[in-house]
Amino acid sequence: MTTTPGTAHTTPPDRRIRPADDGPPTPRRGRSLAVLAVAQFMVILDATIVNIALPHIQKAFSFHLDTLSWVLNAYTIPFAGLLLLGGRLADLMGRRRVFVSGLLLFAAGSLLGGLAPDGAALVGARAAQGVGAAMLSPAALALLTAIYPMGKDRDRAMGVWMGLAALGGTLGVVLGGLLVGDVGWRAVFYVNVPVALVAAGIAGWLVPESRDTSDHRSFDTPGAVTVTLGLLALVYAVTRSAVWGWTNGVTLACFGASALLLATFVAVESRARRPLVPLGNLGRRALAASYAGQLLLGATFLSTFFVTAVYLEEVQGMSAVRAGLAFLPMGFAAIVGAGMAAQLTGRLGVRAVFSVGAVVLMAGLVLLGTVPAHAGYVGHILPGTVLLGLGIPWCGIPTTLTATAVAGNDDAGLASGLLNTAFQVGAALGLATLTTVAADRTRHVLHTATHLRALAPVEQLSALTSGFRWAYLVALGLCAANLAVAAGGTRAADATPALATAS
Repeated sequence: MTTTPGTAHTTPPDRRIRPADDGPPTPRRGRSLAVLAVAQFMVILDATIVNIALPHIQKAFSFHLDTLSWVLNAYTIPFAGLLLLGGRLADLMGRRRVFVSGLLLFAAGSLLGGLAPDGAALVGARAAQGVGAAMLSPAALALLTAIYPMGKDRDRAMGVWMGLAALGGTLGVVLGGLLVGDVGWRAVFYVNVPVALVAAGIAGWLVPESRDTSDHRSFDTPGAVTVTLGLLALVYAVTRSAVWGWTNGVTLACFGASALLLATFVAVESRARRPLVPLGNLGRRALAASYAGQLLLGATFLSTFFVTAVYLEEVQGMSAVRAGLAFLPMGFAAIVGAGMAAQLTGRLGVRAVFSVGAVVLMAGLVLLGTVPAHAGYVGHILPGTVLLGLGIPWCGIPTTLTATAVAGNDDAGLASGLLNTAFQVGAALGLATLTTVAADRTRHVLHTATHLRALAPVEQLSALTSGFRWAYLVALGLCAANLAVAAGGTRAADATPALATAS
């Protein structure tokens, strides 16, 4: 098999249409899935559980508001920036090895976070957690695709995977509130340590090793350096914009550096004999649609989750724990939706399931975007959040199944890294955009009204609600873009031989 510079690796035709090897026996597959899903559950849980502890961390270490954001950014930036590198390392070095290493590093970072004597140590510990997550998350998804052959078994496994991930994000808010209230903020870090260590020990026993077995195994160092630095600069610029604004000098400089580095990466990959990311594959319509869908899904879901949480606390007056409990139905709806999407993707096709998911998400956003300042939870908020929970896996599962099927088993880690990177970058962009829109709209309403008279508390809440409505409107636009992806690119996914054969 030969390749030419600037082209994708040529894949034998039979590898695209042949289901994956049978893999380990079914009982062992189930135990392996449990380990992988619990690890991913822990990563998603950590992303939300720390948010609840932020006010207590601020008091403990006297953080200023602008520096407090680094407790989150120190995790988010390496996580999103290193996912692609972590996925490729998993393909080359062994997915189980990288998965276990990531778990151990995540456990070490969590322990150091709980023991942190000052703010600088805590930020460093969060960075270690981010690097560990960037290793274990793509490796876990790559292991899942290697263990489960394409078809119903993989569909069901993906449903479990997505359902637990969605539940982790929801439970993080509740568990964080309970731990901070009853034990203290350090407990939100300690809780990860036993879970990660047990999962690492069991993975070495139950999860089979897998790696890239093709004849083009190599590591593209120039490509890895440029894309990693480019992604790090991009995520840093986006997270900084949420605090300092989009036109801040440093923010613009980081965006410029990111654009230059990523352009250099494309140039390097177009000339590399063994590129980190075969650019020809990215030009394939099914893969491009999958990655675009994941980016827009991340921009919609996590930003909407954050905006809704702030609305519940600032407008509805809920405590952090009550707000977390208000999200529980959404988490359970996501589990139900994941099971349905996993079963129906093989029967109805990627395009149909993805399109329904986008429409359901849009319906949920319309309901949330029309709530009044004094909305009732059962009548106004609950239906919208439940629809969000149902729609997320209906968009996420088809794109994940498509990308991993088209990429093949040898590049499963790379495909997983690209999917996770698209989701995380989309989440950062969406969160920065929605929070900026909400804040600007609220300031505009307050500024206009105060020219006439002093505002009553009710009118102040109405101004906040107006800001949230505009944010939901932007999220609705992102969902509409996702629906356009479903109408176009996912048609190519249904024509992919790997999916058609395995369905």
